[in-house]
Amino acid sequence: MTTTAKSERAPKTRRDKRPVTSRRLTATALIALLCLLGVIATPVLAQESFTADGITYEKVQWGTVTATTVSFRHNGGAATLLLSKLPPELQRRFGYDPKKAAELGTTGGMAKQQSAIPKPTRNPSPLVWSCSEKFKGSVSNTSSLKPVLRLRVEQNYGPGTTKAPADEIRDMLLNAGVEIKEEGSRDAALEIEITGRALSQKYSMFGLGEGTEYFTGASITGTILLEAPNERMIQKKFEGRVYPPSSLKGWGGPTSHAHAPFLEAFKQSDFPDKLGEAIETAFGPWVAARYWIALLKRSDLRVYERPAFERIGVPAVDVVVCKLRTRDIALDQASRIVGWVGNAAAEPLIAGLKDKDAKVRAWSADLLETIAGGIGKSQPTAILIELLKEDKDAEVRASAAHCLRRMGPVALEPLIEALKDQDARVRMAATEAIGYRRWAAQAIAHLLRALKEDKDAGVRAITAKTLATIGQEAVEPLIQSLKDSDADVRKAALEALGSMGEPKAVEALLDILKSDADMSLRNAAVEALRNIKDRRAVGALITAMQDQPISVRNIIYENLAKITGQDFGLDYQAWAKWWESNPAVVFAPTGTATNPAEVKTPVPQSPNQDSSARRTPGITTQRFGEIVSITTDRITVKSKTGDVTVINITAETKFGSKAAPKTISDFKAGDQVLVVYKQEGTRYIASAIVPPPPSRRH
Repeated sequence: MTTTAKSERAPKTRRDKRPVTSRRLTATALIALLCLLGVIATPVLAQESFTADGITYEKVQWGTVTATTVSFRHNGGAATLLLSKLPPELQRRFGYDPKKAAELGTTGGMAKQQSAIPKPTRNPSPLVWSCSEKFKGSVSNTSSLKPVLRLRVEQNYGPGTTKAPADEIRDMLLNAGVEIKEEGSRDAALEIEITGRALSQKYSMFGLGEGTEYFTGASITGTILLEAPNERMIQKKFEGRVYPPSSLKGWGGPTSHAHAPFLEAFKQSDFPDKLGEAIETAFGPWVAARYWIALLKRSDLRVYERPAFERIGVPAVDVVVCKLRTRDIALDQASRIVGWVGNAAAEPLIAGLKDKDAKVRAWSADLLETIAGGIGKSQPTAILIELLKEDKDAEVRASAAHCLRRMGPVALEPLIEALKDQDARVRMAATEAIGYRRWAAQAIAHLLRALKEDKDAGVRAITAKTLATIGQEAVEPLIQSLKDSDADVRKAALEALGSMGEPKAVEALLDILKSDADMSLRNAAVEALRNIKDRRAVGALITAMQDQPISVRNIIYENLAKITGQDFGLDYQAWAKWWESNPAVVFAPTGTATNPAEVKTPVPQSPNQDSSARRTPGITTQRFGEIVSITTDRITVKSKTGDVTVINITAETKFGSKAAPKTISDFKAGDQVLVVYKQEGTRYIASAIVPPPPSRRH
């Protein structure tokens, strides 16, 4: 169906045939009578300006009048004032009687005559609340976090339209912990006015004819009026729109404005944001935090939570800790909130580490780990170490170990001690933390023992990955682990050997490639052999193309192409012929095979070219990339393209520059580095290792 035109339909009204003068006199008389009686609310239609309490209101449209108050709209929004605050001429116009107003009372008159914003009977307790002891105010139970208010929603979309947004508003408030109460004691009054307009468009089949008009779009505008416990009037405006689509899927659409997508327009409006701002102003940050956390579960609304949580700050995390206790929030949602609040979230989370609930202690440690790098003096290292050593719950000890990886060197000894914990989860977390901080060399004896003797395969696998950063001391133990009974341990060991670029592991990796029943391990062995770049590995990979399954042959082909720079597809004969005709092939740092007899003097390159392209054997070249591992005798560097190179470090290797000299301890895995080296035989010798120039840093 295609679009032909747009149109909007207005509801028809019956024309009053009485004379204009007669109609005006009748309306004026009725208004005067109702004002004098002071019992029935009176709509007044004049527009003017006046000043009350030092504030000037312009372009006033009078609304509801009672014996004590008047509500109206003006160029700045909407308001409700006591008649006693109005200028004398307006008091006379609206029939203000001080004696009658005193008899009714301000709250009584409003409640009795159902004004737009009834003044509520106040709850005696203030809305001050906090979950943790440190932030706790005058109210100490979670139920006091629920403000009680009267809700009134006025909607105007035209006759026969479903009032669906009213239910949405009620659900938002109830899910946020707000109690809605029509009678009795309450904290505040909330009135929401929504006006909708159906948007129509004509659609025709195949562009033929005038087409049929369908109401496939809608727009809404509205006002939020919230009278806070301190009697302050808070006003927010909102709007939303759903445009008619250019074409329809299927046949037909809503033919009546009553069925236009007003609910969708409401969901696409900024109403949730504006209501949140009003709640925060009226009831404070803790109540607002509950509201915004409830909205995190609503994927169907257009909501921008991050600015709200950044603004609320610490109280939001305090509510998160409380909701962790009641299991009323998912950990991923809590993590998002903590990330938005940032370093200020540390204090309530540290309080959560001391909670009586073990789950809360564990989750607080997990959340604290996400910001631990920037919390400075608030680092809870001592509390975490105490939890790691003494907490009876294994999950808490594991979470503490995980968080300690973000702390200083003081955490090393407790983590080493945790390698002996009776629970495998704690041992795994401690091993991972040691590897994360690159402390494996200090814990080498404990890690090697765990790799060989730990009964849990998960611990052995994590240990194998951690040992990849050590160097020669770990090579033989890792080779032995290639015979482990658990496939995950074997895979972790071969990946570690591949990342180290250790030639001693070639034979063991070839055994995996030839005989292991696990196809994923064979694929991993191919990747490891590519990283090692040993001539024996290339010959073995070519030979393996004869009898491997097609999935493994594809992996072998991809890696042979990366290593040799040749492309013979899955043709074993072509690969074998090329290999036999190039017996002198050696492998450059990026893995590209090169025949020394064909080496030519390199053409000078401009400084802007990638230094990884300058890789001619026998001549000083450069290598830029990320350090995979570094020891006293070698450095393993990974380029942006994923190629791994092992370069030897000697006594002549220099670190840093003349202007900024460094030592080997200044470099660690993960750093970006520029290595100047040359090839001597089949080895690469580093002349200098320096930080990259500013233009090459990420």
